[in-house]
Amino acid sequence: MSKAFKAMTFVEDWLSGLLILAAALMNCANVILRYIFESPLNFVYEVSVFMIIAAVFIAVGSAFRKDKHIRVGILYSLIPTRYRKYLKMVADCIVFLFSLFLIWQGLRLVLLSQSRGTLSIDVGIPLYLVYALIPLGAVLAGFAAAQGVYSALIKNTQDNTEEKMGEQR
Repeated sequence: MSKAFKAMTFVEDWLSGLLILAAALMNCANVILRYIFESPLNFVYEVSVFMIIAAVFIAVGSAFRKDKHIRVGILYSLIPTRYRKYLKMVADCIVFLFSLFLIWQGLRLVLLSQSRGTLSIDVGIPLYLVYALIPLGAVLAGFAAAQGVYSALIKNTQDNTEEKMGEQR
């Protein structure tokens, strides 16, 4: 993995972790305010949900890059080991194409929400900001999938070159 992708993964991991931690702390504080002081903050639930959504969409690229995402393992385990890299490459291509679709549809949703001026119920956050997390996460996942395909192609090319060099000797 290149230094740029390692740095990107580091930032994604820390940012998503901080968002989840902040949401948890806000909820804990709100529980104390509600049950001890009988004075909860009404905005905490809505903001914490948005923070967790942001954390998920930010972390999706890192999960793909680290190969920690959910997969159908039974199909993967049934295929002989030497063909698994091809299955992974096909899966990465599908993820990349799906990311392009999510970017397109996410941007449509962002523009629609922005044109209508929709706001969240409790806090009044413009929802296009929340919806912008969809194409952002898709871009991060798409980069990770493209990196996976590229790495597999480069490794496959290197493997084939090494095999040919071995045959020539």
